[in-house]
Amino acid sequence: MCFRIAAAIALCASIATADDVLVCGWISNNIVKYDSDGVGETFVPPQGGGLTRPHSLTVSPQGTLLVTSVGNNRVIEYDLETGAFIDTFVTSGSGGLNSPTSLTFGPDGNAYVTSFGNDRVLRYDGVSGAFIDAFIPAGLGGLDNPEMIKFGPNGNAYVASGSLNAILEYDGTTGAFVGTLVDSGDVAISDPHGFFFGDDGFLYISNMDGNNVSRYNLTTGEGELFVDPGAGGLVSPHGFAFGSDGLLYVASFGTNQVLRYDGKNGDFVDVFANTGGDGVSSPIELLLLEDACIADIDGNGTLDANDFFGYLDLFAGGDDGADFTGNGVIDADDFFAFLDAFAAGCS
Repeated sequence: MCFRIAAAIALCASIATADDVLVCGWISNNIVKYDSDGVGETFVPPQGGGLTRPHSLTVSPQGTLLVTSVGNNRVIEYDLETGAFIDTFVTSGSGGLNSPTSLTFGPDGNAYVTSFGNDRVLRYDGVSGAFIDAFIPAGLGGLDNPEMIKFGPNGNAYVASGSLNAILEYDGTTGAFVGTLVDSGDVAISDPHGFFFGDDGFLYISNMDGNNVSRYNLTTGEGELFVDPGAGGLVSPHGFAFGSDGLLYVASFGTNQVLRYDGKNGDFVDVFANTGGDGVSSPIELLLLEDACIADIDGNGTLDANDFFGYLDLFAGGDDGADFTGNGVIDADDFFAFLDAFAAGCS
């Protein structure tokens, strides 16, 4: 027993958890789920639930998966664990929806959807999916071909305008146009399809025509290339995100791959998945889901001394959270089960 405790404590330097990755195919009309080793399995089969030209993947506040279905002008809801079809969240053409390219939830809990085909952003009830209003009217601020919407750290709404090669800013409450946050004069932008605000103070942008990822320093106003054009074979990048492993995962639309890059300097690391072999044609969006980790007691995504000693407290107090074997009895078997899970890390 002393040896097992010592071995577990030796791992307290912090073990990063892994992610599952959902990838949707623009041409194949499906979603495949990849484990941390890049092994894929069908999550939503081709045209499952009516899925046609999927474009974005979003987790709802209710813990379900919402997918914008461009080909039939709707948003479809699936079980986040199994991929089973639940319902049509936004019905076809509701509120004038035309080619929905992205969806996000605002501070008010409602769903905001970019309507690419008529250059507006529409707002829907965050629970029922019922149409509320046109949050950003057609073409406001020069909006043309809206690809993605996100709410920024300041609460305002930001929209990638593909034709303008710019990220536009709107008041997060009224939808009034504020101004252009960044455009091709500030940083390399060429048909921006995806963007997100990083925890490091940068705005990251995937540029489909430029075959690169650029970033913009929100404090200094300086822009730079982060992933060089074509690095690692990158062609027409779209969906991208940082994983809990610190790497940047990028959907390479033009090569049927998900590529990984160093999260600090943007250098190419490896091919995470050759999606074409799993039936994903033209991967357009990805969503990283942190795996539940049974030994992550404090739920912060890493295994460290806090988790180890946190479990000791649960065990000593007879808390139900210490019942690792699930038999209703807290004993040595639970303690050893925790040690084994802790030593194994998360995958």
